[in-house]
Amino acid sequence: MDVRLKLQIVIPSLVVGSLLCIYGSHRRWKWLVDPPEHLALVYSQSLLKVLFGRVFVCKFTLIVGWLGLAYAIALLFAE
Repeated sequence: MDVRLKLQIVIPSLVVGSLLCIYGSHRRWKWLVDPPEHLALVYSQSLLKVLFGRVFVCKFTLIVGWLGLAYAIALLFAE
């Protein structure tokens, strides 16, 4: 991967997306942790809510956020 592309686009995008997931799950944003069930075919969070429930979606979103942030940090120090 090109170093400039990694430092200017990929890592900042991962950090912003991860922080949105972490903050959104902490604040219980409705579109993120409690989406409408009729969107299950097109929205992954809604499918997870149908299959496992709202509490799982909230915890899953928080875990995905922390893993994304860890991956961004690992990319920053790789190579």
